[in-house]
Amino acid sequence: MGLVALLSPVCFICLLVIILNLFTNTTTNNNLKLGWKQRLWIVLNLLMWAYELFFTIVICDGVEGLNVHFGSGLGDLLYVFTLMGMALLHIVLLAIFTYNHLHTFFFVVLMCMPVFPLMLMHLNAARGNEENGYMISGNHAGLYYNSQAQYEQRMREREAEEAKKPKKPEFATQFESYLYDAEHGEGKAQNHIGRCYALGDGVEQNDSLAIKWYRLAAEGGYDMGQRNLGVCYYKGLCGLDVDYTEAVKWLRKAAEQGNDDAQYLMGCCYKDGKGVEQNDEEAFRWLRLAARQEHEGAQKLLRENKQVWQLSNK
Repeated sequence: MGLVALLSPVCFICLLVIILNLFTNTTTNNNLKLGWKQRLWIVLNLLMWAYELFFTIVICDGVEGLNVHFGSGLGDLLYVFTLMGMALLHIVLLAIFTYNHLHTFFFVVLMCMPVFPLMLMHLNAARGNEENGYMISGNHAGLYYNSQAQYEQRMREREAEEAKKPKKPEFATQFESYLYDAEHGEGKAQNHIGRCYALGDGVEQNDSLAIKWYRLAAEGGYDMGQRNLGVCYYKGLCGLDVDYTEAVKWLRKAAEQGNDDAQYLMGCCYKDGKGVEQNDEEAFRWLRLAARQEHEGAQKLLRENKQVWQLSNK
């Protein structure tokens, strides 16, 4: 805000110079007056400058209910300073050009200068606001969005979706409740039912049903289902034969979603060359990811092999 307060007097003085020369018939030492073409391009430049100023204010959350976020990952602060610099340079040069009554060519060039960077900012803003929610109406470009209105709209849509779903009945046991959710496609419930059948927890132990539910959860993208199915292939559990290739397939899916135990096992696979080509660098990478999540097995394995991996990398 201090920077804005500092630049405001400069912009005001430049704007005053432009207005005085635009609406009067003053001449320079060369007895030149502004022609109608020059005046037209001065007005267009002022409109462009006004939009630059408005864009900056919106990015700074200066307009209630109107928001802009960028999608480049560089942060909105960079764009604030870029726009402020553009706006300041634009109004200063326009004042100089107007005061000196320069030819139309200079005003056209000045008008075109900010077009390209503004286009890039608009594209980045459109990408950034795609995740935050576009303005509900009146904005086809998706540049500005109303966060509160969008949130309320999403809540209404969610409530409508929940209302369409059949009401879950009450069950006598927790297993029956989980089974109902699992049969309706909930990954967490499918994994839980698989675990119950694998361990015989609350139900008669059944390897084939355990694998069935683990696989459904895994194929639905649930990371613990992928991890458990991978472990079954890795250790030969639940009636499955040991298959490191298939184990790596499912463990990798879970590991890429951030599952620390799957990351640890991926590290073990690369360390021992099970299901993948032996690779110390990949083993170290996966184990380090698991260790950062405080996985004790990964931390222990890293400590045990630290010296070996250091020597191999030299």
